[in-house]
Amino acid sequence: MECEYFGGVDLSLNSAGVIILDFNYNIQIQKVITSKVEDEIDIRINDIVNSILSIFLPYKDKLSVNIEGLSFFVSKSQRGLQLAGLHYVLRNYLFTHSIPFEITPPTSLKKYITGKGTSNKNIIIKEIYKRWSVDFDSDDLADAYGLARMICSKYNEE
Repeated sequence: MECEYFGGVDLSLNSAGVIILDFNYNIQIQKVITSKVEDEIDIRINDIVNSILSIFLPYKDKLSVNIEGLSFFVSKSQRGLQLAGLHYVLRNYLFTHSIPFEITPPTSLKKYITGKGTSNKNIIIKEIYKRWSVDFDSDDLADAYGLARMICSKYNEE
């Protein structure tokens, strides 16, 4: 498969950032996907994954995706287990639809953007603007952009 588009996903149950870049790092689509806290978790996960798939499926034959991995604290709470479920369901759907994906640890994403694996979200937004002249109001979109840019750069190096 020849990739022409690169997706980045910053997964969250509250607001997930999703971006698609073309081979020249131009943003094709950017969206923050939210879910209703009052809905049952299965409904929330289903709605989030279906929203992400609706963005990716038109590009599926020429798309590679990078998803931010889970942090180490996830296993310590019910909410963390729910987020892990969301990750699994999205990965399974991508696999089922033959959309290749990678998982990038949060510290690796921060290091790629800022040079330091422990940077906070405000620094990430600032560094993206300084390095690539792309401005985000949402840290979810900033992370998604960094993830998409990471995977795009791998293909640009080949």
